[in-house]
Amino acid sequence: MEVEFKILGPVEIRAGAARVPLAGPRQESVVVALVSDRGRVVQVDRLVDLVWPEQPPATARRQIQDLVSRLRRTLAAAGAPADLISTAPGGYVLSATGCTSDVQSFQALVERAEAVVADDPGTAAARLSEAFGLWRGDPAAGPCVRWITDRRLEARELWLELEVRLGRHRRVLGEMLDLLDEWPCRERLALAAMAALVRVGRRGHALVTYERTRRALADDLGVDPGPELRLAYRRIIEDEPISAAAQKA
Repeated sequence: MEVEFKILGPVEIRAGAARVPLAGPRQESVVVALVSDRGRVVQVDRLVDLVWPEQPPATARRQIQDLVSRLRRTLAAAGAPADLISTAPGGYVLSATGCTSDVQSFQALVERAEAVVADDPGTAAARLSEAFGLWRGDPAAGPCVRWITDRRLEARELWLELEVRLGRHRRVLGEMLDLLDEWPCRERLALAAMAALVRVGRRGHALVTYERTRRALADDLGVDPGPELRLAYRRIIEDEPISAAAQKA
């Protein structure tokens, strides 16, 4: 029986149609780490840091062993393969076979979208939309999932850029501006927003967006805007069209 792990939102495990019970947030943190690094060894010390980020108890390593052992028993009772979680030197490994995860599906859809961006932006946008549909909320907190939330933001930027290129800029303009308020140093996002603003006749707002991004980059990172953003700014000043996609100066 194949097991499905879901961590793009509340942690959930399903074996067939049945939901596998979990023993609280500590075990959920272990599951998130194993799924995030599926097929690779997750060290016990790392699991200790994830479960007790501030002050782990003296029995922390033993408690991690108990959490994994209980998880194995629960999965076995649900019909999961016996070797789904194996012991490795210093830690544990979630098998790359015998299970699926929403993270894996998300990654695959994003990669398929990226592969056809240049030739078929419509299909790329559709695949990204499908990928975002796998998210059921914010995933469990912690560094083990930071990479996937960063990946979601990168994919969202690409999707917004594609929506502008496909002429659907009006329906995503508000989202782009909201994201820029939250992430003022994202140059790709700023470029797409500037292109959308120009297309709806708001060149002045596009210039303001550039200036806000320039200041954020200087204040937060100590750098200037990249060549694509500077080129877009010059073209707006000169009343020339700009593209949402990155260009070369």
